[in-house]
Amino acid sequence: MWLALIMAFNVWFIIWPNQKRALGLVEADDAARRSRRARRC
Repeated sequence: MWLALIMAFNVWFIIWPNQKRALGLVEADDAARRSRRARRC
């Protein structure tokens, strides 16, 4: 049961918002853009 709650929290509050930013559905702030560029290099 606890594992399911942790997984649901992870999807709703971490994966889903980041996926929206990655797809361009939500405007990312400047800090998120800078950190994404830094990871590519």
